[in-house]
Amino acid sequence: METSRQPVARRYIYNGESHATERDMIMHVLDEFRCTEAFGAEYVPLWLATSDNEWVRGGLRVGGQREAVHARLMEERLRELGGVPRCTVPPEVRKRKLAFYGSTELKDRGKLRDEAAEIGDPVQALKVYTDVIDQIEEDRETKALLHWIIQDELTTIRWVMETSALLNR
Repeated sequence: METSRQPVARRYIYNGESHATERDMIMHVLDEFRCTEAFGAEYVPLWLATSDNEWVRGGLRVGGQREAVHARLMEERLRELGGVPRCTVPPEVRKRKLAFYGSTELKDRGKLRDEAAEIGDPVQALKVYTDVIDQIEEDRETKALLHWIIQDELTTIRWVMETSALLNR
């Protein structure tokens, strides 16, 4: 008796959400990751303007530029794939983060300490994105784009962790 095998439908997972196709997953991650990076590019200048440490200001300049470039690259790729940016930062998160990073009362060491605590384990913090990269088989351009953005993110995270440790001894 011969049995015919039906192809197993593959599911693509991003941040716990299942997508029917690789392209659907990619569109979702590009939009949300773009949104996060664009918001970073918005609040880093507030932190830079209130920074009380030259070393921190130097790092913030680099980090803020990276965030802006990442957001632009992901938006360009999203649009190339036929997508439209839709993600926005929730108003309550936006208000809280802008107040935090723009605060003149909280010094760099406190901002870095909180940032480092929120990140925790750098590999785990980026796992949602590395899991996506691992799933991409067809769209090699987006896979490479995300891979290199994650490398930049690891560098920024290392700066946060090292600078926080230095200032909070």
